[in-house]
Amino acid sequence: MDGEANVEFQAAQVHETQHWLGTTVRRRWLHLHASLAVLGQHRVHSKALERLIGKGSYIDSFRPCLRSLRSAQYVEVAAFAEKPDWMELSCDCWGELLISALLVPLAQQSLSSTWCRRIECYDAAPGGHGRSWRMFDEADVRSIAGFADQAPPHTVLGNRDGYVGGVPVDEKGKCPLHRVHLPIDGFWHETPALGDTFTSPLRKQGR
Repeated sequence: MDGEANVEFQAAQVHETQHWLGTTVRRRWLHLHASLAVLGQHRVHSKALERLIGKGSYIDSFRPCLRSLRSAQYVEVAAFAEKPDWMELSCDCWGELLISALLVPLAQQSLSSTWCRRIECYDAAPGGHGRSWRMFDEADVRSIAGFADQAPPHTVLGNRDGYVGGVPVDEKGKCPLHRVHLPIDGFWHETPALGDTFTSPLRKQGR
């Protein structure tokens, strides 16, 4: 797509003048139309809901915080995973579908926006959640973002060939990974672990 304008690739588009990355406007319009069609039905088939969630989740991937709106949807469609059938949407699921559809125009990222110098570390689980953050220089943020954009290493539990305690080792039994020193000297702002105010980690991370 070198030298091309308004080209769609992998169902995504980079706008040549507005500099945003996301699914095409037409694809988002079709998803909005399909969502309203489902919301207007008294009963829907679980397979139709599953397909709608799948399409919507991909659209949301260009602004991941929007995925926090799909907690009830996942629960309801999972109940029909083994035996698809017609179903009535709960109020929670209906409301999530409506809000997700209305926020479809925001499912994109601006490639011209300035770098955010605030880096956050957070964890969400049914037992609680917590956050820590700190301001970094822009050069450090760019460097850290480059590493974060790569596929993370996967830990294998237990011992097997080439692994000790889940950590990959070389022929000498040593871990080949290099220690990385991040510029964390200074003060990290923290919030204490909170109680389980949400039942889903998706909602906690979206918060």
